[in-house]
Amino acid sequence: KLLTCNRFSLLLKIKLASFLRSSVVAAPVPASVRINLAKTRFTLPAPGARITGVVRRADGSPAAGVPLLIRNARFGDGDPGFRTERRVTTDAGGAFTAPVGTTPRRLVVHVEGAAYIPAESAEVRIFGKLKISLEARGSNLHNGSRMTLAARITRAGSGAAVGRTVLVQARVGRRWATVGSSEANSQGRATWRYRFRGTTRPARYQFRVRVPRGGANWPWPITTSSVVAVRVSP
Repeated sequence: KLLTCNRFSLLLKIKLASFLRSSVVAAPVPASVRINLAKTRFTLPAPGARITGVVRRADGSPAAGVPLLIRNARFGDGDPGFRTERRVTTDAGGAFTAPVGTTPRRLVVHVEGAAYIPAESAEVRIFGKLKISLEARGSNLHNGSRMTLAARITRAGSGAAVGRTVLVQARVGRRWATVGSSEANSQGRATWRYRFRGTTRPARYQFRVRVPRGGANWPWPITTSSVVAVRVSP
C-alpha cells in the first residue's frame, strides 16, 4: 500500500508539472524596427512642408500601427533637453507624417511601446536664415562721449542664442578689425559700450557685429549685421 501511494503521488506531481508548463504563456519578444526619414533638413519658411518617414521591420517589411514619439530641442550651446512635441502612429504601409511648422528646432522620432525594441531616427534640423540687427545709440556724440551698440540675433529660435559670442568690428582704413565682443542673452540681445577718445576733428566711424560659426548645435555660417555709422565731433 505504501508503494502504491508513493507511485500515485509521483504521478500526480508529474501531471501537475506538465500542466503548469503548458499553462505558462511565453512573453512576446519585442520586435526590431528602424525609422527611415525622407528628409532630415528643412529651410524656413517652409509653408505646408511635412516631415515624412517609414518604419520597417528587420526583414524590410513596413511596420503598421507603430506608436511614435516626436521630441524637439532648441539649437544652441549647453543641454537644451528634448521635450515631447507630438505622438503619431504609422499607417498600414508603415508611413508617418508630421508638420514642419515655423519654429527653428531639432527633432528626433522615437519608437514607443513594450512591443518594440527602443529605436530612434536621425536628427531632423529645421532652421532658416539667421538675422542680426544693429543699432547705435547716442546723440550729439563728441570726443569723450559714450556710444552703445545694441545688437539682436533673431530667427534662431527661442533661447538658442544665449551665451553666443558677438564680435564688434570697426572699419579701419580698408579693412574690418575686431575691437570688442559681447555675449547674447536668452532673447538674443547683446550690447557693447565705447567711449570716444582722441577725436580731434569731425569723424565718421563705421561699426558692424559678427556672429562666428561654432558648436555642433549651431548650424548657421558666420553671420554679419549691416553697417552702422556715427559722427563724432571734437
